[in-house]
Amino acid sequence: MIEEITLTKRVQTPTPPNEWCYQDQGENYRYFTKRVLLGKDAEPWPECTDEEKKQWEEEHKEVTLIANKGCWLWRDHAEDVKREFYPSVSIPAQDEPLWHECTDMARIDYEAWWERQHPQPEPEPEPSPEPEPSPEPEQEQEGGEV
Repeated sequence: MIEEITLTKRVQTPTPPNEWCYQDQGENYRYFTKRVLLGKDAEPWPECTDEEKKQWEEEHKEVTLIANKGCWLWRDHAEDVKREFYPSVSIPAQDEPLWHECTDMARIDYEAWWERQHPQPEPEPEPSPEPEPSPEPEQEQEGGEV
C-alpha cells in the first residue's frame, strides 16, 4: 500500500538586521547558516548580526601553544590540585593568558616540592601468610596394621 503524505517545510532566514541563524553544538562550536530548513515542530534558531558572528568566532577559535625546546606548558588550578605539564596544548583563544611556560628543571623542582607538601601515606605492609601446619606423621599402631 502506498500512502501519500504532505510534508510541512519551514525555512528560516535571518530577519534584518540579523544576517545569520546559528545553533550551538557543544561548548566551543557553533554552526552558522544563512538559511535553515526546520521540521514541523522545531524551534526557530537564534539569529545574530555579522559582527556578533565574528566576535563569537574570535572568542572561540582554538590556538595551539607549543613549548620551546626543553620547556613545558602549565596552568594553575586550585591550590590542592597538582599542576600538569604539557609539551603542547590546543585551547580556546581566550584561555591563552592562563598558560605559562617553564623549563624542565623548574618542572622537576615543582614536582619535588609537591611531593614534599603532599606526602603519600606509606602502604601498609602485607601480612605474611601464616605457615601451614605440617601434617603430623602417621603413627603405627602397636600390633601391626589393622
